[in-house]
Amino acid sequence: MALILPVSSFAQDTLANRFEIVAWWSKDDAFLYRIEKIKEVYKNGEQTEYDSSASEVLFEVLDSTENSYRLGWTYQTNLFEGQGVLPKLPDSILVKLIDDEKSTPSSFIYKTDEVGSFIGMENASEIKMSILSKLAIVEDMYADQKEREVFQKIMSPIKDMLTSEEGIEQLIGRELQLFHMLYGIALDSGSSIDYDDQLPNLFGGAPIPAKSRLTQTSMDTLAGTFVVINETTPQEKAVKKLMQEFMMKVAPDKKEAKKAVSKMDIQLLNRHTYEMYYGYYLPKSINSVQRIAITLNGETSIRYNRLRIYLPEEEVTDNPPVKTD
Repeated sequence: MALILPVSSFAQDTLANRFEIVAWWSKDDAFLYRIEKIKEVYKNGEQTEYDSSASEVLFEVLDSTENSYRLGWTYQTNLFEGQGVLPKLPDSILVKLIDDEKSTPSSFIYKTDEVGSFIGMENASEIKMSILSKLAIVEDMYADQKEREVFQKIMSPIKDMLTSEEGIEQLIGRELQLFHMLYGIALDSGSSIDYDDQLPNLFGGAPIPAKSRLTQTSMDTLAGTFVVINETTPQEKAVKKLMQEFMMKVAPDKKEAKKAVSKMDIQLLNRHTYEMYYGYYLPKSINSVQRIAITLNGETSIRYNRLRIYLPEEEVTDNPPVKTD
């Protein structure tokens, strides 16, 4: 599916040196993106884990009104592969689940406001039932009762997340959350904005306070693109509290787990780099890196969750996608 859209001048954006990121889409617009995920873990400088996955997602404009967009986000679900949310599953179980998911693509149906800012999902209950059904399949595949009970315990906080629409969106809808993050903002060329932020709590508690910065770094007038970087540093105290909540649900010795978390030095940084098209304001690529560094008893563990969402080069014509009217 190639991007074949009419071309117009970039003069208004380029001369004004100001980027007002507002969706300007039409019903039946559709774009095929690729998604790559990489998880890396290092302990005291040595790499101990590496996992990667790739898939495709179809972004569709199902309806467009003066006040909102109704959108589709359809992809081969990688819930059990490369997400970093679930425990590592035995290969025999993983293969069956992946084959099942490839034959039944999942689709988010959701809405944004008129500028493209995310409002909420329409089919959250369907997504929830689909996930719970797959988890039930996994549980039934464990022949050993003790292994099954361990899996059920680990899955308990995950199931808690599914009790709210926000939990579903954050658990498996990270890609579309990132996709719509910039819509509704305005930035002067080369400028930065520092602001207090709040990140959602997956367990339904108070949001996590954070400090964020948006920076417009560069533009390419020939390609019709510009780059914006978003960096977010969550408050360490709030991150520890969230981790304690999780450990209290899954750790065999809850008291020891809480004590260990309290002694940890935790540094978390989210960095998202957006390359956007002028005028049409569609992401050409989004490169996201989450870095989690934990130091305890003199040992340091660093985890990188990398996510890339991009339009393949063969999908882009010589003329970038820009509205003419």
